[in-house]
Amino acid sequence: MVKNFLPAALAIILILNITAAAAITGAIGNSRMVLRMEQGEEIEKYVLVKNVNDIPLTIDLIITGDLADEVELEEESFVLQPKEEKKAYFTITAAKSGTTETKINVKFTPEEGNGVGLSSSVIVITSGEGEEELDDSETDDSGAGSPLTGSVISDNLSKISSTTILTVSAAVLILALLALIIYSINKKKKKVRRSNA
Repeated sequence: MVKNFLPAALAIILILNITAAAAITGAIGNSRMVLRMEQGEEIEKYVLVKNVNDIPLTIDLIITGDLADEVELEEESFVLQPKEEKKAYFTITAAKSGTTETKINVKFTPEEGNGVGLSSSVIVITSGEGEEELDDSETDDSGAGSPLTGSVISDNLSKISSTTILTVSAAVLILALLALIIYSINKKKKKVRRSNA
């Protein structure tokens, strides 16, 4: 019985390890910034993009939202080596009065497998009619706001990466497999003892 079960268990472990290796995690250094500007004013900011993986990733930046046409990216695409980070600079112009929200979407793509996407929200408050007040505790116009991470399995703010989850799952599976093998061997030994007695 153990001989029949062992190849299947090894195949499951191999599949889990391949999946764990293919899972990537994305991280950006500022997930939200609030800029107070005059109408027509232009300002340069950046999104800190981090490759926290062990493989190179292609980074693509895509702009959406109220001021999408008023944002100019320094680079739309670049490659980050493992454990490398880069400031992705952009220039934004306050073209409308009031409060607007624009997103800089960051896509992390490995050579093989699925990618992951995160976004940084840029809220621009421009003096004029329709201006909304924000609580100062929400303001971050330094360009270095709170970090945000995401993964293929989960896009929430959890700091546990998909690789960690898959590694722990594989370890639990291996332990269960070992326990089953030991149980099967002990049961076989008891059968042999009974037949010899």
